[in-house]
Amino acid sequence: MTKVYHDDFIVSHIVKKSLKNSHIQIEKNGDIILKTPPVSSLYIQDLLTRKSSWIKKSLAKQKPLLNYLLEEKILFLGELQSISQNEIFQKLSIMIEKKNNNFYQKYHDSFYKEQAQEYLYTLLCSYSQKMNVTFKEMKLRKMKRRWGSCSSNGIITFNTNLMKLKPIMIEYVVIHELTHLKQMNHSKMFYNELKLWMPEYKEVEKSIKDFSY
Repeated sequence: MTKVYHDDFIVSHIVKKSLKNSHIQIEKNGDIILKTPPVSSLYIQDLLTRKSSWIKKSLAKQKPLLNYLLEEKILFLGELQSISQNEIFQKLSIMIEKKNNNFYQKYHDSFYKEQAQEYLYTLLCSYSQKMNVTFKEMKLRKMKRRWGSCSSNGIITFNTNLMKLKPIMIEYVVIHELTHLKQMNHSKMFYNELKLWMPEYKEVEKSIKDFSY
């Protein structure tokens, strides 16, 4: 395997004598892999020039993976913030001073849950009054696959990782779950109701799907 530089791309070039055609693939981590039979460097550069637009579009579709040092940064309300430069993170900062690397994630999880309790409950109460619906109870837990859920008896559960999202995205999830108190499904009537409270819900929904934590 060799590295090929083209414009702003770094391409990993693999030569296989058994191949009849050339192939370009974009890995989930953003790596660009080019597989070809034995060809000249001129052929490779020409191929990458012709495929440049497709490569850029494919890379743009990749979900961004945000990596950062948990003892220094925190993703909060859609922004990566320094723990030491904001009073809201003071308690988290004190816990992290223990320098126990095994617990950094635990400290963050505890912070998100604590913040979510007030932030989400305030939003839930505000929108439930506007939408004229009544919820029974709000629960919080860290979930891997869902941002929220609503039971038929009015218990709404939120993913504490919601506190990583932008405020408009959090509002969408709150409105979405409250809408289920009127429509316990994802029917056309459900989305008509949702649209009343967030006309731009489709754009926000897409942003949430593109988000990766």
